[in-house]
Amino acid sequence: MLTDRDIAATLRDPTDRTGWESLLRQENPRITRFLALLGHVYRVADDDLADVKQTALIRIVLESRRIEHPRAYWPYWERILRTCLFDSIRVQSRSQHESLDAASAEKAPESAAMGLSLREVARYLEGRSRLMQEVGRGLALGESAGETAGRTGTTLATVYVLRGRIRSDLKVLQTSV
Repeated sequence: MLTDRDIAATLRDPTDRTGWESLLRQENPRITRFLALLGHVYRVADDDLADVKQTALIRIVLESRRIEHPRAYWPYWERILRTCLFDSIRVQSRSQHESLDAASAEKAPESAAMGLSLREVARYLEGRSRLMQEVGRGLALGESAGETAGRTGTTLATVYVLRGRIRSDLKVLQTSV
């Protein structure tokens, strides 16, 4: 069990890998239960909850330095978890009728710079959550992060986190092609 001093030190330093691993290992069951409860209430699939959790954990690490007292971290984290879940739900409801045009092999700005066709990007996004698909679509089509956030109804922070994950995955995909 981590002490308040350990938690406070970890919260202030997003680069403290050991501290974050310990804190997240300790809190993982609580985070999982909280998301499972919200997922049950809002009927969110387990796969989507896993994506929400990944996004939320990144935001938690990056944004927790704002917390001044270590005992305040859990309510702050709940807010981040809730926001990420609602962002995901909002994207799904707004984009039910939209889809990435996988038939187009035309290169878009972001995908062209990486040497990937829009079709290859679409194939990568195919099995991802709706939120990931929409952020990837905006990225592939050269949409700004603000435009993507506005179109999907999500936060800029979530867009930036997901864009980072997508770019990282696409680099791996490009090197294997």
